[in-house]
Amino acid sequence: MRKSMVRMALVGAIASCMPTLAHASGQLPVPPSTEQFESHEACLAALQDTYAQDKKQISAKQREPNGDTREVVLDTKGIESLGPNHARYEATLWYHNGRFDSELQKTETSHTYERLLSECTDKTLQTSGENGYTLSTFDP
Repeated sequence: MRKSMVRMALVGAIASCMPTLAHASGQLPVPPSTEQFESHEACLAALQDTYAQDKKQISAKQREPNGDTREVVLDTKGIESLGPNHARYEATLWYHNGRFDSELQKTETSHTYERLLSECTDKTLQTSGENGYTLSTFDP
């Protein structure tokens, strides 16, 4: 009886560690915020400014002389009109940073992202999102 209880406790302890060991990605929410503007047009201007700032961050893949890489990708449909006095800007900025491993002769690339959803309803801008990462990849 005691042996089976120890075995069950051991299996439980191992099982509780499994999600941590197998965890290949993660995310943290961006605290939601609300902002009031003078008009719907002013709210739209804020969306357009955010979109312009995101586009400035785009960077084609660059490889350093030591083999390291860097790339920033913007995934969005742009500003979408959802009806009178209702617009949305949803975007994900992907940051891909690679380090060349001379022993493996491969580049390990980490992938992090910032996802933002901003929505204007009349004069109110509501913003939410998340920051996260995914499993690294290895490229020749």
